[in-house]
Order: sequence, then structure tokens, then C-alpha cells
Amino acid sequence: MIRTLILAASVSIALCTGVYVASSRGRTATQEAQVPTDRAALSLPALDAYGATGVKEITRSELVALMTKFRPLLPDESANLDRGCVGLTCLYQGLGQKRWPESARGTVAYLSCKEALQRRCPNGQANFVFVKQGWWVGGRPPKPTAGTGAVPMSSLTRARPGFYTFNYAVYFPSTATYVWINHREYGFPLNLIQPQKAFLSTSPPPLEDGRPAQIFCSTCR
Repeated sequence: MIRTLILAASVSIALCTGVYVASSRGRTATQEAQVPTDRAALSLPALDAYGATGVKEITRSELVALMTKFRPLLPDESANLDRGCVGLTCLYQGLGQKRWPESARGTVAYLSCKEALQRRCPNGQANFVFVKQGWWVGGRPPKPTAGTGAVPMSSLTRARPGFYTFNYAVYFPSTATYVWINHREYGFPLNLIQPQKAFLSTSPPPLEDGRPAQIFCSTCR
């Protein structure tokens, strides 16, 4: 959720997912090898905004407490939370994505949550829905594909000249709740000043002038 001005291609930039070198943006995001759905991830509870009005802010510890009602987090799951919003999304997606959840094979984008939820997955697979926010390529929303309502995943970008920003949120249909994290875990002592926080809401994360666009992604898993 942090917008950072890129001063040079070699400058490291802080994101809600972690620290990346700006020059790595030149790499094309490819489909990571699909792996079987992580059954442990499916055993994590759905999170609930509990009827909160607006956005409910909680600490990382409070988020972990909500996630560990049935079992403790595994080491790799805690490491995913350290990555911030994108790690939380990959964790609940349960397909072993190490960077971007939209890289999971067969992930499809839509302009509304309703359309993403209406996607029919093959027998035995569940529909996992998440939000990705950034900028529209070309400055405007794409035209949905007739018949499916899908839009190109490439229609939304994390980068534009001088800036690099994004946000991801998990949607839990059973509780009608969106959950996201403000940024990656910075570690001591910076985390004393800028601690990780999580947000729960019945609406997607608020859009901003510097991050005005969003798509709703569906992954059959």
C-alpha cells in the first residue's frame, strides 16, 4: 500500500510485499508452475469483519490470532505474512505462489466481485477470489469479453513512469469480508515505527489517486 518514487533503476523500493530492486520490474511475470492445492491453507478459517462499519484495523498479532483458531501457522505461512498483502493472498490461495497470486494457472480477471464469484470451476475445485489494485493500462478500464465478462490480466499494472504501487486483498464469500495488510514486515527496529497492520471490511480496500483501479481475480484451486 506504499507508493514510492523510483529515483533510479538500482534503488530498492519498499512495498507491502517486501523490498525489491526497481530494475527487477523489467522482468515479465510468468505463470509459475502449478502445484497441488495446499490442504493446510484450506484449513485456515475465513476471516470476518464482524459487522464493522467502514474499515476495521487490527494488529499483526490480532490477525494471527484470528487465523490460528484451529491450528498454529506453519513457518512458511508466517513467512508469507511477512510479505504483506501479496503474501496474505498467496497464503490463502494455497497454490505455492512465491510472488504474485495472479500468476497461478487459470486465474481470470473481472471488473466486479459478482462476476468473479459467478465463475464456474471444474468439479472438485473451489473458486478463490482476490482483489488486485494499481493503474489501468491506457488510463481506462478495458472492455469485458462478451459472454464471459473477463478482462485481460494485463489491463492493470503495478508500475507507471516514476511510480510503483499496488495492493491485494483476499475476499471471503462466507463472511462477505475483504482482508488486506498495509505493508511487509520491516523488522526491528523499523517495525516499532511502522508496524504491520491488517484491515477487514465488507468493501474492497479504498482506491486512491495514486492507485485508482482494481480488478477482481478468480483462481480455481
